[in-house]
Amino acid sequence: MSPKQLWDRLVKVSDRALEAARRERASFKDRGSSIAHVRSLLESNMEASQRAAVELLSSQPKALTTRVESYYINGNMHVYGVTPVVVDELAKLDNVARIRRPVAAQVSSVTSEDDESDVEIPQGWADNNTTSGRAANEWGIDLIGAPAVWANGNRGEGIVVGIIDGGAIHTHHDLKGNWRSTYGWFDPTDKSPTPIDLDGHGTHVTGSAVGQNGIGVAPGATWIACLGCTNRICPEAAIMGCMQWMLCPTDVTGKNPKCELAPDVINNSWGFNVSTTAYQSVIDAWRAADIIPVFANGNYGPKCSITPTDFKNIIAVGELGFDDKLSTKSSRGPTADGRIKPDVSAPGTRI
Repeated sequence: MSPKQLWDRLVKVSDRALEAARRERASFKDRGSSIAHVRSLLESNMEASQRAAVELLSSQPKALTTRVESYYINGNMHVYGVTPVVVDELAKLDNVARIRRPVAAQVSSVTSEDDESDVEIPQGWADNNTTSGRAANEWGIDLIGAPAVWANGNRGEGIVVGIIDGGAIHTHHDLKGNWRSTYGWFDPTDKSPTPIDLDGHGTHVTGSAVGQNGIGVAPGATWIACLGCTNRICPEAAIMGCMQWMLCPTDVTGKNPKCELAPDVINNSWGFNVSTTAYQSVIDAWRAADIIPVFANGNYGPKCSITPTDFKNIIAVGELGFDDKLSTKSSRGPTADGRIKPDVSAPGTRI
């Protein structure tokens, strides 16, 4: 292999900052201060643990233009344009735990079963893909009994829902009323100043969660979004940038963090179709900040498990059809250690 060949690599360093964060978070009176402390511990750990790697990369000849992105949320370094020789040198550092190629996650796959135009909707449930004769609520909203919860005064008010997906159309008539315009959007790749959605998927899942006018489960909740996927492909750098932003939101330029504005729950309709523990430390950081991670369990059929839905400390959601049974395409089956997944299931057919 030529030493002049350039690689992109993800460098994982040792990380024990979360242990201290869990011990100390109870001493803070408010959630924002607690999360800011978690962030501070993670940043200090990143600076200390990555110091040797940063010095090594900085010592390389100027002709080699290596770009490095560091993530405090899990101690990873994304190194662009590095030679195999330098990779070997990085691997020799004491606190480098692993070096690997970046991988991309995918939005839940689309199968032929998604085209269900010939499926008969049960009587009383209108086809909400049309504007004529639209029912007051989407069929799934009624099936899970959401209106009864709303009637008791709980429509999600006071809760902030984060969405990591392909963006969202914030001007959509069912979403514009509860988008948080301040610290409510981030594009880690191109730094788009306002929300965008190139394929509609992110807008769709945002609507299912918090959409108004009968399409969302929690129409009283506030939503924020981060662009982690484009055309259903989710580059690891974008996903990592979004997951870090959700822990402690910044302005659209990535500066001026305000940890008190972190969401209460984060919806993710993406995953890796191989089992990996690479994101466990990120999920652990969210949980240390009292953020609840919710992941779609995937559309890969039975006996399939995707990551991070196989983690113990996330909520994995499967898909129900009109018959209130698990869809044939919805992923399910035990994890590698025998645990049942998904954890819960909800309507997902023609919503």
